[in-house]
Amino acid sequence: MLSAATGKGTTRAASSWLLYLLIASLPVLLTVGIVTLYLDTSLSRLVPGTPDEIRYYLQIEGTARAGLDTGYFTIEEYAAPVSFLRYGPHGPIFPLLYGGIAALVGWPPYAAMAVNVGVWVLALAVLLLTARPDRTQTLLIGAVILTFYPALIFWPSNMQESLHEAIGILLAAGFYRLLRDHGARLRIALFGLILLASLIRYTWAFFFPVLLIFSLSRPTPRRIVMATIQGLALAAVAFAAFTLSASPVKHNFISEFLDVLPDSLSRALDLLGDNLSRNARFLTGGDSGFGSAGWVVLAMMVFAVLIVVVALVRTRHASLPPGDWRDAAFHAFNLLPVTLLAFVLYDIWQGYRTVSAHVLASLLLLILTRRFRPVGAVVLVSLACLPLFPKLSDAYYDANFHYAESEIDAVAATTGPFLRYDPGAPDGWCNTVLVSVSSYNYRLLRLDPGLGAAMLYDVDALTLPPRSKFLLLNRDDARALHESIPLDYLADTPGARLYYNPMSGCAADFPQGLAPDVAAAYSSFTPQVEIPAEAGVLVIAPGSHESFEALATPASRYLTSAQVEAPVRDTLFELLALLEHGVTPGDPSALAAWQASKLPGDLQAAGADYLLVNRAWLDTLSDVEAQLIVGNPQMYEPIVTLTLTGLSEDTYALYRASGTATRATFGLPAELYEAYRASTPEIALPPDAIVLNPTRGMLTQRADVVAVYGVYAGGMPDEALFQTLHILEHVATPGALHLDDDQRAALDRWQSTRDPADLQAAGIDYLIADDGWIDSLPDDQQQALRTAYARVPGWSLDFYYETYALYRARP
Repeated sequence: MLSAATGKGTTRAASSWLLYLLIASLPVLLTVGIVTLYLDTSLSRLVPGTPDEIRYYLQIEGTARAGLDTGYFTIEEYAAPVSFLRYGPHGPIFPLLYGGIAALVGWPPYAAMAVNVGVWVLALAVLLLTARPDRTQTLLIGAVILTFYPALIFWPSNMQESLHEAIGILLAAGFYRLLRDHGARLRIALFGLILLASLIRYTWAFFFPVLLIFSLSRPTPRRIVMATIQGLALAAVAFAAFTLSASPVKHNFISEFLDVLPDSLSRALDLLGDNLSRNARFLTGGDSGFGSAGWVVLAMMVFAVLIVVVALVRTRHASLPPGDWRDAAFHAFNLLPVTLLAFVLYDIWQGYRTVSAHVLASLLLLILTRRFRPVGAVVLVSLACLPLFPKLSDAYYDANFHYAESEIDAVAATTGPFLRYDPGAPDGWCNTVLVSVSSYNYRLLRLDPGLGAAMLYDVDALTLPPRSKFLLLNRDDARALHESIPLDYLADTPGARLYYNPMSGCAADFPQGLAPDVAAAYSSFTPQVEIPAEAGVLVIAPGSHESFEALATPASRYLTSAQVEAPVRDTLFELLALLEHGVTPGDPSALAAWQASKLPGDLQAAGADYLLVNRAWLDTLSDVEAQLIVGNPQMYEPIVTLTLTGLSEDTYALYRASGTATRATFGLPAELYEAYRASTPEIALPPDAIVLNPTRGMLTQRADVVAVYGVYAGGMPDEALFQTLHILEHVATPGALHLDDDQRAALDRWQSTRDPADLQAAGIDYLIADDGWIDSLPDDQQQALRTAYARVPGWSLDFYYETYALYRARP
């Protein structure tokens, strides 16, 4: 009899272990079945398809390669308060944990799926071995796993959710043991788990009060209250640590609510009400704008679980002493805070992901404490929703398994020559590319590990100028940013265009994108034109490229992809050597001054010593501007002309700014301008005198020439030139004068009367006019001008075939 009993016991033990093994293997079996049977594809097909997934993937790869010295993974470039942490809004712990694994074994795109399943298997093994559930409990655990849709969705993904579900399993196992065992080591282990988990997702910090309540030897109401207060204090510390280590998000409801709250409580409450109303409509199926009806059903299922669980925690567990409500504390702190946060301060369509791991933890503790009915009800609800599983899952499965490999290849091919991780970069932003949210997906899969990918969600929320060295922008974002900052075009990718950000403070990499053999030939090339290392070249030209700096990209690509003859290659090398000196003026006003004057001194003031332009740009100049640059070596010395055979077939000319004339010196060389300032003209006007130019002739039309008259004075003697400049300094048109209301009214009267009293009432004593303008006036005005104004003798100005004289109003 003893032998028979022993045999039966051994058989039952063996069957229990086999059942445990089967339950622990369910994540593996289900994941393989979903991918190979339901999706009819291979496990290696998985890629990180959604923005969160590609961010996690790139952070993990970057951490494995560069540790903490990666680029930034922020949203709108808002970095974490702890400056050396460059991770995204979900904090550094998850990528650091998984990055450690990646450093040991590598991280192919499907590696996250293996780790997701692995942490589940380990967590289930801990649960089964520590709690030792009976057959009924074990089968019910299996039923929960089979019908727990969030697990089925996120095992084959690069999301965090599987790790959080595994944490929920471990917490259920640990607190179940703590109901029976107050061992210090178990409490320390749970404290460490809660602390680690809360730094990954801060909702786990609500388990600190649970741990302290479970640790009470006599859980009286007063002690429970004190334990709760102490636990919430620990939760606040954990939340602060998470906030300091994670980059902030400025475009969600929580940020908007916290921004408005200090200024307007009523406005903040209105926002809160709107969010509650939106979530309520979504939960009840009234507003499914964020997704299909499947999302609504999943949210309803999760919250139905919460309602059932919260209702059932009121019945005390029979095995606990009277008045011991510790398991009720577990469910209350596990479910209520995260549910309220998801519903009040979050989007419920996304909040279910946060809630689901907490739901799993409560379901498992209910099973271990033998509360089967609520768990059975949840399983039945989940089974009823089974026909909707495709709607629940396909949004993620499609992103992760159904994608265009050609687009991944295209992005890697076009951006790879430029987007390279630089371990010697001066800061993390020089290893960062800012990416429009529309392109923040699987296409970034082959981004060089270590480079950061910051997400551009809202251009208006971005602080200008951007800090990232590179920008990968869709058309709308590029247009919006281009209105405020210069963008240097590099390459086109599917759905976006890559730019270098000259305002980032990060050095441009020239030459860009050369093949190794071409780069080696270029490094040994001796340019025909030797430009001083500190000299800058301003490159400006219209044509087939948005900015002429971008010519380096097609030149490099052409050199790499085509069989280029030696003379053509040398010409392109010459161009690349010039572009290495390319500058973007940091002072927009200095650049604007040069664009208005085209004078060499203004070019130098803008930070450039050379000018590199193409024929198309020269054709846009006026005759005077063209003569100034092309035909005046005292101003611009021609250095070299390059014809790009095989690439745009255009001609480019390099000029050195050899003169010193500026708009501020009327186009005079510096020495001559000093002489002018030291001279005393024969006709000396008072310093505040105004010479009114009421004409519409060439003196008005060619104000650009007047402003730099010294350039065009030809062989005029210095004395005559200085006299003319002295008078022109005082010339102003009616619209350019700054007059008060009375003066403006007097000038308006003068326009019809030509009465010198009106002119003097406007604060003006002098006129400059040509005979043609005077002859065009009515007879009475001509008579007034010729009798009431005295022509100043000894001076006249011949300007574009018009002769101007200076007149003074008679007293």
